[in-house]
Amino acid sequence: MTWNTETATQANKLAWNASAHLHRASEEWQRQLLGFADPSFSTFDPIVAGALAGNGVKGARAVQIGCNNGREVLSMLALGAAETHRH
Repeated sequence: MTWNTETATQANKLAWNASAHLHRASEEWQRQLLGFADPSFSTFDPIVAGALAGNGVKGARAVQIGCNNGREVLSMLALGAAETHRH
């Protein structure tokens, strides 16, 4: 098999689809679903949140490469990022 961006992306998608049901069944997933109903909810610990806030996340644009379920970009919005994207 020749590995390139296309085959790596497809392999990653297949792995995610195979494990997604495990994420949905977890207590942590349920906690995040409930938490993100509040726009100020963040999954960042206080040290990471402080570092991001201290480095100008408010009003910034952010991208997360190779994201899982998007909790980091949602947490960036909670810290005041103007726009986020996940890829």
